[in-house]
Parts: sequence; C-alpha cells; structure tokens
Amino acid sequence: MVCLYVALADAQAAKHGQLRVVDESGEDFLYPQEFFLAIELPQSLRRCVLQAA
Repeated sequence: MVCLYVALADAQAAKHGQLRVVDESGEDFLYPQEFFLAIELPQSLRRCVLQAA
C-alpha cells in the first residue's frame, strides 16, 4: 500500500532526524525521517492530489 502525506518544513525537527507530517486527521506530527520517502510531484499533479484529499 502506498500513502501520500504532506510534509511541512521544520528546520528544528530536521536537525533531530524528524519530519513534520500532516496525517489523516489533518493534524501534523513528528515522525522519524526514515519512515518516509520524499518525492516531488509536478505542480499539475500536486494540485490534483491535494484537491482529492
């Protein structure tokens, strides 16, 4: 199963190997960076994904 999450910029979290992620509840939480694989979506696809969420 593949899930897409929005990650928020957080310099302090990154210093500690953490990533701030918005989960299914709509809230953001810190998780270890190694739990995720970062991808960059083209702007047109990003808009579609965010509208579908």
